Amino acid sequence: MGPPAGPVSLSPDEAELVAAEALAASQALEGPRREAALQLAAAATSQEVPAELVELLEQVALASLQGGRARHLYKAEGERSLLRVLMRTPRGREMESQLELVNRALATLRGHPVEELRVGMRAPGHFTFDLRAGPVNLALSFRPHGVWVEALTA
Repeated sequence: MGPPAGPVSLSPDEAELVAAEALAASQALEGPRREAALQLAAAATSQEVPAELVELLEQVALASLQGGRARHLYKAEGERSLLRVLMRTPRGREMESQLELVNRALATLRGHPVEELRVGMRAPGHFTFDLRAGPVNLALSFRPHGVWVEALTA
């Protein structure tokens, strides 16, 4: 597990977007989760989400981005803005780090002719991509919450 979350600062436009999404989330939640979503909306208007609400910020941003709500309501600009917010959270930084690892693995293929490609499904929402290029074999795993290097041999 990574370091604990610190507060997340928001621009005025990001604050408006996060507050709107937190308010929308509060309508679907009950009890303490609803109260936390309302606290997130209030914190967003102050342009700083405190550390104790960052995990909820991640959940609200992911739900809006993955479900297509951000793009539908706020178009591509709003979607990009919410993604930038997410990438400043621990979960976003973890996603970015994982993408860097995948891109480094893909870089090992540079200059080798692609000989074999195969996509498979382990379960709904969990896909694999196997690639052989020269002496390099790369296996990637794609799941709803990210992409991983499963194997890399050269």
